[in-house]
Amino acid sequence: MCASAGVSKETLCRHFGSTDELVQALLQARSDRVWQWLAPRPPPMPAAPPPTN
Repeated sequence: MCASAGVSKETLCRHFGSTDELVQALLQARSDRVWQWLAPRPPPMPAAPPPTN
């Protein structure tokens, strides 16, 4: 994880304070992404009625 973030293990630990806080932040970020994905979206535009001739 440190390599993909481009930081040292010490920096990561200093930022989060503990492994528990790091795991909590990771889970919260994932939960936020899932809720955003599940958020209601506007309904699709209705199809145009067929032409009448």
